[in-house]
Amino acid sequence: MLARLPHTAVVTSPSAPVALRSIRGAMVAVWVAAALAVAWIAAAVRWHETLLHDMVLGTGVFFLPPTVFVFAMLVIGWRLQPQRRPAAFEVDGGAFVAPVATKWQAVNATTTLSHATGLVCTYGWQEPGNYIDLVVPRVGIPLMAVLFLVRVARLARRSGRIELRPEGLRVTSLFGVRELPWETVEAARYGQPTHTPNDTWVRPEFLAGAVNHYIGNPAARQAIGTAAGYEQLRAR
Repeated sequence: MLARLPHTAVVTSPSAPVALRSIRGAMVAVWVAAALAVAWIAAAVRWHETLLHDMVLGTGVFFLPPTVFVFAMLVIGWRLQPQRRPAAFEVDGGAFVAPVATKWQAVNATTTLSHATGLVCTYGWQEPGNYIDLVVPRVGIPLMAVLFLVRVARLARRSGRIELRPEGLRVTSLFGVRELPWETVEAARYGQPTHTPNDTWVRPEFLAGAVNHYIGNPAARQAIGTAAGYEQLRAR
């Protein structure tokens, strides 16, 4: 499986440029987006009567930003789909590392904000006409806020990082780090592309092929985390 993949996998060092996966940069981008969303809501609260009675201002200020926000996040998210990710590991600290998809996680968090602004735009200023109009904003907006904070926490905790080590897998999630010896790794979870976490910045079939290789070849595990072992893995 691995040999048939495009040869985009290269051994990288911890000091190599990793702009797409910079957690600090992603966190800054998310909080800037959050600040802009809050500013937009504050402006809408302050001037909503004027905006709603002026077609140009209402469209350009009140309705257009949330629409563009949602559309932009969907487009960016599509560009970061798992099948468009590199077939590559980083070699770091005696492990083959499938790093965090920080840009993907940042987009998920920001998409939650875009949905919240959409709810404000749709339900925030109209008189409730039915039960749905009354419940949706009061439940949906707080729910979006909680979901946003959870996704920010996942980003901050580096959820999605998977390390292949000689002794097994080290998997980072929102709730901490799990050490999984090779003898207990479930191939159905980590050895199939469809079960590869979306938070991991590696092409699913590449990670699946590597995990299956080491499940079936215990003798090859001692070379994990070395340049020679990486070349052996690529040659399979």
